[in-house]
Amino acid sequence: MSQPPPLPIVLHADADQLIIDAVAHLLYGHVTLVPPVMSLRALDERIRINRHFDILLLGMHFGGTSALSRIRQYVSRYTELKILVLTGLGGLNVTQQCLKAGARGVVAKVSAKEELRAAIAEVHSGGVFISPALGSPSDLATPELASVGEVTLQVLTLARRGMSDKEIAGLLAITTAGVQHHKAILKRVMSLPPGHTDWTVV
Repeated sequence: MSQPPPLPIVLHADADQLIIDAVAHLLYGHVTLVPPVMSLRALDERIRINRHFDILLLGMHFGGTSALSRIRQYVSRYTELKILVLTGLGGLNVTQQCLKAGARGVVAKVSAKEELRAAIAEVHSGGVFISPALGSPSDLATPELASVGEVTLQVLTLARRGMSDKEIAGLLAITTAGVQHHKAILKRVMSLPPGHTDWTVV
């Protein structure tokens, strides 16, 4: 009888103890977590001396600074290192910056409960994971979307789920006219034709 594949070994780096604890609870039994690090200095030291892990799960804002420079630095020095970013920031611009820096995936904190395990499995297998809350691969290929606001992107995400303008307005605490305004912005930057749009296929 064949043995199950070994669990991914994950190092979590974040300055917030609450996030460290929540992630440990969420991933318990699904990965092998090595002791976390809570400072950039400790992270630099751990990666330099002991890189016995498969994935670095890195908070986007760590130690009061953006993690982008560290991602570039680590990926250039250790080409086999797989980095998955956990971010509280919305918007395609953040996702594009992380992937351009060399991260293999980006997960939104708001959807981590539903997505983090799948993201780790995807990155561990050699793939790239983008949280649907942060955009789709086709969105990343549309540079114009990086310039729109977070509410506009939220409208796009909810419209893709087939929600009506009224439902979207209720969830985002805006008016239906506001929803239509954001949809007009999306149509312009995505070069969609005028008239009715089936957002579930966009």
